[in-house]
Amino acid sequence: MVARELGYHPNYLNTVIRGATGMTLHQYIIDTKIRYAMYLVSNTDMRISEIAAHLSFNDASHFTNVYTAKAGISPTGQRKRQENSALQGGSPVL
Repeated sequence: MVARELGYHPNYLNTVIRGATGMTLHQYIIDTKIRYAMYLVSNTDMRISEIAAHLSFNDASHFTNVYTAKAGISPTGQRKRQENSALQGGSPVL
C-alpha cells in the first residue's frame, strides 16, 4: 500500500528502505510504532487499548505481543516499572 501510494514497486521500495535502515519497510514501520508506543506508555495515562488503536494495531492483544517482543517487557510491565521508579525517585525508563 505504501509503495503504491508513492508510485514505486514494493520490491524496489523495500530494497531502498533496507539499504537505508537495515530493515524491511514493514519492520521499520513496526519498530517506529513500538518506539512511539514506549513513549506513550511511559509518558501518558492512555490505556494500553487506546495506544494500540492510536497506532493502528487490530487489537490490544496483538499490540501487547509485538510490544513485548520488541521491548522485552509488556506495556503494562513497562508502566508498572515506570511507576515504581517514580515512587523511588528514579528517572523514567524508555
